[in-house]
Amino acid sequence: MSGAANGAEIEYEILAMLPGPYGADLTSRHAFFNLAEILVYPVDERSGSVLIGFRDIPTNWKIATTLDQSPAGDFTAQNYDRLVDSPVEISAFEEVHFDEGGVYYRVVVDADRGDYDLGKLVPVTKKIVAAETAWMNDRPFRTYLFLCHFPRDSGGGGMEHAYSTAIEVNAQVLADNPWRLLT
Repeated sequence: MSGAANGAEIEYEILAMLPGPYGADLTSRHAFFNLAEILVYPVDERSGSVLIGFRDIPTNWKIATTLDQSPAGDFTAQNYDRLVDSPVEISAFEEVHFDEGGVYYRVVVDADRGDYDLGKLVPVTKKIVAAETAWMNDRPFRTYLFLCHFPRDSGGGGMEHAYSTAIEVNAQVLADNPWRLLT
């Protein structure tokens, strides 16, 4: 890009109406971003450090991501690939955490509170973690994030990332059998 030696600002619009772990969804209820689906990068600077910020967030919403937060409140990544491998949930989500084998695990749920029971989800998640890490015989991270969505009208799928997983399971399917979180 000619004339951008000191940086450039690019504006573009996206349609964020693809719920689920693979896309981007922005509603009055929440924002979920699989950043690989919505961000561009300068070809010559893909390996450079990145700073991303989220603005005009409702006061009762929080941000869940595995990106590092800067003192100014923005988020940083050492390069574009790390950035887009870090999905983001912004909402009034519910969160629990636990430690397992020296790793800090966060479970973030954005769904209607009556459609899930964290008391049932956390033991299932702990068993998944124990089985997966025993199978892999490795924990290449210090923290890990589960981003869970339980919609009433659809649901089904998950997308694994280096330090997180985005999961979508239909609320009724989950209510009938919390172990469906596995499938």
